[in-house]
Amino acid sequence: MRANTIEIQSITISSFSGNSYDITDLIAESNIFEDIFSNTLSASFVIVDAAGVLANLQVVGQELIQMTFRTPFTALKVVKLLAYKIENVSAPTAHTSTYIIHSFSSEALENVLMPFSKYYGGTSSQIVESCFNDFIKSEKKLNVEQSRFSTEMIVPYWTPFYLFNWLAARSVSIQGSQPSFVFYETMKEGYNFKSIETMLTQPSVTRWKYRNTPIDVDDEHAVDKQRSLILDYKVVEAYNMVDHCMNGMIGTKIFVKDLLKKYVDILSYNYLDDFSNTKHASSNPMIPPKNGAGLNYSGRYTEPKIVFGHSQMFGTRDHDHYDVWVSRRKSFIEQMHAQVLQLTMNGDTDIKIGDMVDIDIPDNIPAGIKSVSNSMLSGRYLITSIRHIIKANKHLMSVEVIKESHDAAIGSRRSFIVGENAI
Repeated sequence: MRANTIEIQSITISSFSGNSYDITDLIAESNIFEDIFSNTLSASFVIVDAAGVLANLQVVGQELIQMTFRTPFTALKVVKLLAYKIENVSAPTAHTSTYIIHSFSSEALENVLMPFSKYYGGTSSQIVESCFNDFIKSEKKLNVEQSRFSTEMIVPYWTPFYLFNWLAARSVSIQGSQPSFVFYETMKEGYNFKSIETMLTQPSVTRWKYRNTPIDVDDEHAVDKQRSLILDYKVVEAYNMVDHCMNGMIGTKIFVKDLLKKYVDILSYNYLDDFSNTKHASSNPMIPPKNGAGLNYSGRYTEPKIVFGHSQMFGTRDHDHYDVWVSRRKSFIEQMHAQVLQLTMNGDTDIKIGDMVDIDIPDNIPAGIKSVSNSMLSGRYLITSIRHIIKANKHLMSVEVIKESHDAAIGSRRSFIVGENAI
């Protein structure tokens, strides 16, 4: 048995009339997507159809797709999705057609068809729970982390997911200080309204290592080693300081103008000054206090932004906590793109977005020097997206992970290179 083995029991497609067909043998490739910045699961199925399913079942993009499978590490799993688009239909031969069926969780369509207006009061977490129960009729579980700050609002004909995302941008965990909530779905746990800041402080669920030497298939621990093996990696994003400065990671300045009381508040936020006051995966920031030309980043701000607050006519001021969430959220989301790796792994449905993992990538070093971990690429990472790729009973994952802090301060490591190339 290998770690990338997957047993597909069935993949069925059912029309609105109740007719169904097992398309397992017609699928050339299946892709299931999880993304921490996407509200629901999605999937695509590449079909090579010699049975006339498209016409005989009258597939129009409103069908239920049910996928049943198991892997070496998980029990039988059932994933239900709703088709929403048929794409790239062609007939390469007289007897076959090919096409791609795109699908997502049925709640995604239910959400689109459910704009509403209603009063809610309480914390963001309480409002999300109430609204989910009111309008999203789902058998899936909703996992909610408790947030601070109570509010009262009348939802102005928004969809439920729009409300959840609006609240997420303004919500801070009762255990944290960063406005980092997201609303997303996983195959393993269902729906989640959780804080990324809290995720970053979780223990790592596993350790993944990139190695150049093959694994002995006769090793009794071969499957476990294959499970933790990074097959390939690519640095998608790293240290784009121009974007960090322009997009508000380094610092922001917000002008809050109250039109009723005729005054302006100036709210400044600086990433480096505030780093030690917030929770992170590791203890050091992603950038040094100044660059090689001597420019100090402290007190540097992006182009100022004007927002409109308000005061209650006969009561206390309510500025929507702009000082808490506007600048911090802008900086925090940019930190999520500070260092992004894309990893190719053997498939594992026990892993989910929102998990923390330890990653060990060795340095590229001259021959004869003992291998050490690359301090810039290795460390604690948050899994933000997973693409499960299933082909011919083999299961791989394309995983995106982010690193928003370092174990050691930048510049603290001494060079291991000796001789004329030493720095």
